[in-house]
Amino acid sequence: MSRKIIKSVGCPHCGEHSDTQMHTTINVTLEPKLRAKVMDESLFLWKCPHCGCEATLLYPCLYHDMDRKFMIYLLPEQREPLVPDQEAELRFPELGALKKRLAPDLNTWKEKILLFEAGLDDRASELTKLALARALAKRLHKPIQSGYFCLLDRENDQVGFSFFVPNSEEPIYQSTKIEVYDRSLDIARRFGGVLPPGFLTIDGAWASNTLQQYHASMA
Repeated sequence: MSRKIIKSVGCPHCGEHSDTQMHTTINVTLEPKLRAKVMDESLFLWKCPHCGCEATLLYPCLYHDMDRKFMIYLLPEQREPLVPDQEAELRFPELGALKKRLAPDLNTWKEKILLFEAGLDDRASELTKLALARALAKRLHKPIQSGYFCLLDRENDQVGFSFFVPNSEEPIYQSTKIEVYDRSLDIARRFGGVLPPGFLTIDGAWASNTLQQYHASMA
C-alpha cells in the first residue's frame, strides 16, 4: 500500500505551521487514482489553512508500479544533503529485481514513469535524446536547457521528445524513427556497463559518458 506521514509545514506567506499529510510511497497498482495526481502534480499542491496561501510542496516520494515492475524515487534538489543511493536501497528491502531509478525533479520523475509504462529503456532514451538535442542546438544556435520523452508511436515508427530552450516557454518537439532508439539501446547495452543494484541515476551525463565510450571504441 501507499505510505503517508504527517509533518509540520511552515507557511512561506504567514509563517504559521500546520500538520500536513505527505505520501512517502505511492503504489499505483493498488491505488491507481494516485497516478493522475502525480501526472498533474496535484499530489504536491499545498494550501495553508491559516491564510490560504497555495504552494507546491516537494519532498522525497517513491513511485511503485508493481505490474510493470519499476520504482522511481523522487529526491528533489534541496539545500540539505540528499538521501544517498545506498540508504534509499536499505529503506526499501523488498525491491528485488525491479528497475529502480532516482529523479531530482518532477519532470524527470514523470518522464521515467512514462518511459517504463511504454516499455522503453531509459538508457536508450537518454542516448536518443542527447543526439536529438545536439542536432537541435546546432540548428538553432542555442543551448538546450532540458528535454523529455513525450511520444512513442509504433504505428508511425516515431519516438518523440520535447525540448526547452532559453527565452521560450513553449517546447520544441523533435521525433525520430524507432530504429534510432534501437541503435541507442544497442550502444547502451554494449558500452553503458553493467547496472549495479539499487536506485540509479540515468540522465544526460550518463548518456554523454556512454557515448564517449562508444566513440573511443571506434577510434
